[in-house]
Amino acid sequence: MIRHYCTNIIFLIIIPTIFFNSIFAKNLPIVLLHGILSDKYAMIPAEKHIKKYLPDVYIKSINLGEGIMTSLCNMHDQVKLLKKEMENDAHLKDGCIMIGHSQGGLVARYFIEKYNKPRVYIYIAWGTPEHGIFGSP
Repeated sequence: MIRHYCTNIIFLIIIPTIFFNSIFAKNLPIVLLHGILSDKYAMIPAEKHIKKYLPDVYIKSINLGEGIMTSLCNMHDQVKLLKKEMENDAHLKDGCIMIGHSQGGLVARYFIEKYNKPRVYIYIAWGTPEHGIFGSP
């Protein structure tokens, strides 16, 4: 119940952001990046939800290397893998919207700061520790 509620709240934020940030952004492809100890298949529910509201948009869910084990590798290497994946996809040549979950958001932000080619017009960090973390529960 709570998970469903949180998912709906998140997408109530994401969908309007995509629509209202820029008129030209409505046709940009969307790149999804998974979090730590995960792989691109963990982003399938997000992809389905986006497709529900934006059925014609191209969505690419990127596996950072080999998924679960690669997410423990050096961040620089993960960004290089992301860069290679994005450069090899013709749909992304004119730019994209990037949504990163957890560690995927950190990888996305580093990619934008270091390369940003293909260009990321809209960056959405979803559950990403942008300012680090403090303590433990």
